[in-house]
Amino acid sequence: MEMFKQQTPFDIRIIDSSGTFLGVMEFSTVSELCRHMRHHGLPKGQAFCLAGLDLRGSYLRQARLAGADLSNCNLEGVCLSGADLTGGNLEGANLNGCSLKNASLRGARLRRATLVAAGMWWADLESADLEQADLRHANLNGACMEGANMAGADLGAAALAWTDFEGTNLEGARLCGAYARGSFFRGADMRGADISGAFLDGADFRTAHLKGACIDKADMCGVHVVSAQLRGTTGKPATAPPVMAEHVERGAP
Repeated sequence: MEMFKQQTPFDIRIIDSSGTFLGVMEFSTVSELCRHMRHHGLPKGQAFCLAGLDLRGSYLRQARLAGADLSNCNLEGVCLSGADLTGGNLEGANLNGCSLKNASLRGARLRRATLVAAGMWWADLESADLEQADLRHANLNGACMEGANMAGADLGAAALAWTDFEGTNLEGARLCGAYARGSFFRGADMRGADISGAFLDGADFRTAHLKGACIDKADMCGVHVVSAQLRGTTGKPATAPPVMAEHVERGAP
């Protein structure tokens, strides 16, 4: 990582969608590389290989990084607001304190990535793989997580208001103390998840799988949930849900 910052000029590998080496591009400074990624990107089917690089202090707002290999990259505190990271590989990357507001991470791989206190409001992570990712204190308000794999992820004390978790795999995930007001969990797999102490007012859990989930001390006031779904959960919520979802599903007033 340190050599990357000191070497001038330096070469960046270019790969295709399968990771096959296509060639290199030469840049004189990290700033030049970042400018290129912000304003030019690469032709369709080509992507940057930045695996393992230390890019702290870079400015990558609206960078064109679709399909890029950023695995094990250090992006702590970097601005990636509005960046296109669709299909990118960020496995094991350090994104702590990173700004990903309105960024596109559809289908991106973020297994075991650390995103502590990352700003990800309104980001698009549909079908992304965040298994065992660390998202404690992250801001995911209004983000789209539909169909994402978040098994074993840690969302402790995260801001999850109005977030779309429809069909998301949250099996064994931790949402302890999370603020998830008005979020959408329909069809989500939350078996064995820990949502103790979470604020869930107005959240929609209809058709979600909650067997083995811990709801101890959770505020479930106004939560939409069918009574049968709560059988098999553990703990006692601080505020019990109204369990009126059955009537809503049947169209009753």
